[in-house]
Amino acid sequence: MRIQRIDLIRYGKFTGHSIELPRRGHDIHVIVGPNEAGKSTVRSAIVDMLYGLPMRSAHAFLHPLPELRLGGLLEQDNNILEFHRVKANKQTLRTPQDAPLTDGALGGYLGNTDREFFLQMFSLDHERLVKGGAAILSASSDLGQILFQSAAGIASLGDIREALETEADKLWGPRKAGDRAYYQALEAFEAATKTLKDVTVRAKDWSDAQSKLAELDSALLDGRQRHAALKQRRGQLNRVRAVKPFLLELDQLRLRLDAHAQTPSLPENSATTLADAEQKAAVAASDVKHHTEAEEAAQTALGALHVERNLLEHAPEIVELNNQRLQYRAHRNDIARRQAEVDAQWQVVASLARQMGWAETDEQALRARMPTAMTRSSLAHLIARHAVLHEKRQASQKACKAKAGELERAQAELDRLPAGQPPVRLVAALTAAQSLGDFEGVLREREALVAQRKSEAEAAQLALHPWQGQPETLRSMAPPSRETIQALVLAQTQDEAEAKAAAKRIAELEAETGALELDIKQLRDTRHPVTRDEVLQGRQTRDSTWASLKLQPGRLVDDAPQFEREIAEADALADSRHDTIQDASTLQAKQAHLERTALAMRSAQSALKALHDGVQERQTQWGVQARRCGLPALPFQSMGSWLDARSRALESMDALTAATQSHGAQQQAIEHARAELSQAMQSLGMAAQEGSLHALMVQSESHLHAVTQALGQRQTVMRQIGDATRDLESLRLEQDSDQVALDAWTSQWTAALAQAGFAPSDTTGAVEGALEVLQKIDDGLDLMRKTRVERIETMRADLAAFEGAAKTLAARIATDLADRSPEEIAQELERRLRRAQDAEKEHRRLHAALEDAKVRKADAQARVEQANAAIQPMFKRAGVATHEELRAAIAASDECRQLTMRYAAAEESIRNLGEGMRLEALRAESDSMDGAAASAELDDLDRQEEELLSQERELSAARQDARTRLSAMAGSAGGAKAEAQRQEALAGMVEAVEQYVRLHTATRLLRWAIEQYRELKQGPMLATASRIFAQLTLGSFERLSVDFESEPPKLLGRRQSGESVGVDGLSDGTRDQLYLALRLAALDMHLAQSHAMPFIADDLFINYDDARSKAGLEALGELSTKTQVIVLTHHDHLLPAFREVFGRDVNVVEL
Repeated sequence: MRIQRIDLIRYGKFTGHSIELPRRGHDIHVIVGPNEAGKSTVRSAIVDMLYGLPMRSAHAFLHPLPELRLGGLLEQDNNILEFHRVKANKQTLRTPQDAPLTDGALGGYLGNTDREFFLQMFSLDHERLVKGGAAILSASSDLGQILFQSAAGIASLGDIREALETEADKLWGPRKAGDRAYYQALEAFEAATKTLKDVTVRAKDWSDAQSKLAELDSALLDGRQRHAALKQRRGQLNRVRAVKPFLLELDQLRLRLDAHAQTPSLPENSATTLADAEQKAAVAASDVKHHTEAEEAAQTALGALHVERNLLEHAPEIVELNNQRLQYRAHRNDIARRQAEVDAQWQVVASLARQMGWAETDEQALRARMPTAMTRSSLAHLIARHAVLHEKRQASQKACKAKAGELERAQAELDRLPAGQPPVRLVAALTAAQSLGDFEGVLREREALVAQRKSEAEAAQLALHPWQGQPETLRSMAPPSRETIQALVLAQTQDEAEAKAAAKRIAELEAETGALELDIKQLRDTRHPVTRDEVLQGRQTRDSTWASLKLQPGRLVDDAPQFEREIAEADALADSRHDTIQDASTLQAKQAHLERTALAMRSAQSALKALHDGVQERQTQWGVQARRCGLPALPFQSMGSWLDARSRALESMDALTAATQSHGAQQQAIEHARAELSQAMQSLGMAAQEGSLHALMVQSESHLHAVTQALGQRQTVMRQIGDATRDLESLRLEQDSDQVALDAWTSQWTAALAQAGFAPSDTTGAVEGALEVLQKIDDGLDLMRKTRVERIETMRADLAAFEGAAKTLAARIATDLADRSPEEIAQELERRLRRAQDAEKEHRRLHAALEDAKVRKADAQARVEQANAAIQPMFKRAGVATHEELRAAIAASDECRQLTMRYAAAEESIRNLGEGMRLEALRAESDSMDGAAASAELDDLDRQEEELLSQERELSAARQDARTRLSAMAGSAGGAKAEAQRQEALAGMVEAVEQYVRLHTATRLLRWAIEQYRELKQGPMLATASRIFAQLTLGSFERLSVDFESEPPKLLGRRQSGESVGVDGLSDGTRDQLYLALRLAALDMHLAQSHAMPFIADDLFINYDDARSKAGLEALGELSTKTQVIVLTHHDHLLPAFREVFGRDVNVVEL
């Protein structure tokens, strides 16, 4: 399928816009435009046009969502469909005339594709190209995953598989872990079982438990009391150590403050205030001097300046007079030139008058002799109508004569033609035969179809090997459903996967058991740990000997050495136990781990045997079921393909039967049509030839053609006669009307000649020439009048007014200029005005400078006084007279203030650290203790507290255990609760196992699908991808290869030098090119087997240089020979490369 046109009727920023995509040798089209031009809109429009507008659209910003509308023209083989796509809940497909189309109208053009498949397989942009390259890197050790996700356009396949494996690992794993759901439930099950066993209570146990709890309560209370006393003493020592430095600082500050007892207190910012005041006073004094000098200079300049106020008062009149001078300075020369133009024009007019034969030499007499404009217009109109009326009358006369001759010839033709109607029976028989179409070709096609269906049926039966039998038996058998077979295959796959996992688990457990046994042996041989049982055994031997000695004191002398050895051994074991407590714990943990590992290995071996038994039982049951259904002896893994072959064989048999019946029906239809046509011809007395249906049809068609042709000619001639008769009558009426109009013109022409003064015998040509001369005379006279009135007289009036204004103004303000010309008066007054204005401007400037200097001097004097007033209070408070003395007083005040603040801070620190004690008590407490002794005692108290806390934790844990045991013996519903917890834990174990099996199976199936795809597509896909990859990298890599020695196989790129580079060794750009090569190779394989759709490439070559961009275009060019390729880009610098690769006729659409 290809797209011939995209109509963006109302979509995004577009309104009524169409994009043509005509077919070329290379079916590749480039849509180029700057950013925000609408390329992404076009890509979305293609998808929405083919698969429907979504419920919400980002392209409804200009047109409302319900009004969005797209259109297109699609081509598939020789079929063409033009349609519109609208936003609606149903019937979204419409014709261009807005008639609804069925939802399946695009089925033959889209095939089995949907929106998601089209976007993954037939669309690629720069973002997905980069993500694909990154996904190839993350899956670089798995060739199958690279091929699968590149072909499918799925860049997150590795993440999906890892997520499944991670989720399964959280449920169960070979090694026990606290975060796995199964082992959490197992621990809960074991704890509930132990609680259930311990639920029975004995009297002695109850008494011992109560005594033990009382002892622990007493010991815990004693320990807490000692801990409280220790904390109190440590708090006292810490307080003394913290307060002592501040007390010393307080004493030193008190001594320094006493030395400042007579220092006056000044504000904190006194130093800054003094410096600012001194600086401001100095600056203000300098300003006073400067402004005084400026005031004196301005006053002197004003006294020497003179301003002519009389000229300034008449400044507008002077300026206006000078402007008139400039405006009218060319008037005198213009008046002479215009008068010369008037004289020349009169000579032209007089010459034209003489041509007319007029003797008038005066302008007024000539104007009186001229005909009026209305008379001249009437004559011109009559002249124009004369030619039209004359030609129209001649044409009507000629048309009447021609139409009369045509009518006579048509009547003669009608008399010559025969009359008659086509035979109805022959027409019906021929129509029935023609309805069969190409009956001989159809018959041959159906014969070939029968042979083809027969061959297909035989081939389909051969594909059923090893089964042999009759078709009826094959059709009547009732094989198991595909769901049953798929369930068996799935169960087999799960069992095989679990068996493999169990075998692997057994091997791991065996290795782990050997490692644990070796660790235990090495620990015993090297560390010699003493276990708790050995210590108890030594103490029991010692206590037994002592008990016997107490019973038999006489043996004390003889058994004393042995008893002493037993005491020493017991103490040595206890010491060794204390020294190697960590090694003993490690040994005990490893022994417990060894027992659990052995138990897990026995469980795994039992599970493996059960899986093998289940596989054997499933295969046996399948054999019995297959024989009962009449199926061949095949494993159920192969039965799916055999059932597909059975379906194809049955379909082939049905197709053979249908083809045979269709062939017979076609033969019967041909024979019936031949008999009907032969009888119809014989009924007309025609000699029907014996032969094929085709020959009879030719003979009948010839006869009918002759009859029909004669009938049609007769009807045509009759219509021509009727039309000619009506036309001839109309033409005669038109001829009479034209003659009347010409007579009326003649009378109007005679009257107009007389009114204009022409002779009645003057022709239209002579009158037309005279009218042209009269028009020139009239134009010349009018031009003369306009020049006099509008130009000459106007300029004379302007000059007279200018002269009067100049004389009047000179008499008022400059009598010395009264006898000069108006131009000289205007120029001189304008010069004098400029001098007066400059003097006035300087006077204003000097006056403003004088006032400004006075204001600034007063302001500077005020600032001097203000600066001195700001520091007077400090002089009075300090009791000093000079600035130097004031600075010294300010420094002393600042030092006293800092000491006071430090003293207050030290007191605050003592209050915070003294825990509410008075200063005198804190000082007495500090004096009573030595600092070094307090530190030593604190270290000893820390050690004692650590020991007390350790004992307290041990006692608390023991007390809680004792309380728990006593509570468990209290006769409550502990047994039922423990049993409920046990059942709940069992349910959790079952649920964890079921979820683990589902997730593990899904992971295995996903890996199996990847491996199957690799085994099936690896060869042809890698061959095509190698060629494209070498092309894209400009030969830097000559091909792709597979390292089969690694597990799983790895994809490598081989350079021309023979060096192999893994995916993780490629640059980012080269990985993008590898992904593009794999995508194009996968698309090439898909197009060879499935429905072709347009491929959309959106800015794929942003990061490519020019050479590799050209190589990428060549790769797209190869693809364009198999399917349509639409390239979207905003890089117009690539257009020369497109034209270089695909020729000048490449289709470029600019947005």
